[in-house]
Amino acid sequence: MRAGVREFARLSFRNAGTVTWQPPDAREQGIWLSFHWLDRLGNAIVWEGHRTPLPHAIAPGQEITLETAIRGPIPPGPYRLAFDLVDEGRCWFAEVGNEPLQLEVDVLPRLLERALAVVVVGAPGELEASTRLALERQSEPIAASAQIVAHLAAGCAPRPDWASRILDAHDEGYAIIGGAVSLEAPPLRHRKIKRQLAPWSPGFGRRPNWDRPLACPSIAIEAEKCDPMQAPLAGLPAVDPASIAEPWLCDGRIVVDVPATAAQPADRQRV
Repeated sequence: MRAGVREFARLSFRNAGTVTWQPPDAREQGIWLSFHWLDRLGNAIVWEGHRTPLPHAIAPGQEITLETAIRGPIPPGPYRLAFDLVDEGRCWFAEVGNEPLQLEVDVLPRLLERALAVVVVGAPGELEASTRLALERQSEPIAASAQIVAHLAAGCAPRPDWASRILDAHDEGYAIIGGAVSLEAPPLRHRKIKRQLAPWSPGFGRRPNWDRPLACPSIAIEAEKCDPMQAPLAGLPAVDPASIAEPWLCDGRIVVDVPATAAQPADRQRV
């Protein structure tokens, strides 16, 4: 498994007790299959794993096979994956003596290859000099295609450590990364844009609870239904975190310098 990536597992289990297991009802009361991510000492890292409902009643002695989704924990490293059943509103089966299935798992980094591609939104033909020069000065080269794709607006100039910080965060397991934007001194008619972008000014740290759009996001290509234009922000591509079903992070150390005349999104150019 890779950190932050959703996989699937098939498990077979048998009702070895004397009471029929009931599937969840309309109030979600009933039996579910779930799991915990633990460290090697048994301490909970992720307690509430994805829950899969029993599809029907399971009588004593009956066996069933279910498929369930599992998302790798963040960050990568050695873990223990513990599968268990939970009777919603009552208890986990392990709490009343059932032995959970525990597997030792070495969770790998998310990235299959450390590479970053870039899409420039609104670039009319050739890249603007500021964007081209900033990408050439990155501490890691920009690839023509990659698992991770970052989105910029025309004229944006990411800082030299931008690509490295993005790839570091994705390797931890995050699928979508947003950062800070530094707006150059705008003319008076653009003061409104400066006020709008004030919360994204550099200086804040890693914010997993960020409740605003993720500006100039980088997105893993396997992320589900994530459109960087669903929440355009003062001419910048952005993603609304409330719409994301993947792990995401806003990191104020990932900085893009933005001209006051940033173009509104139009077409997209891959570089």
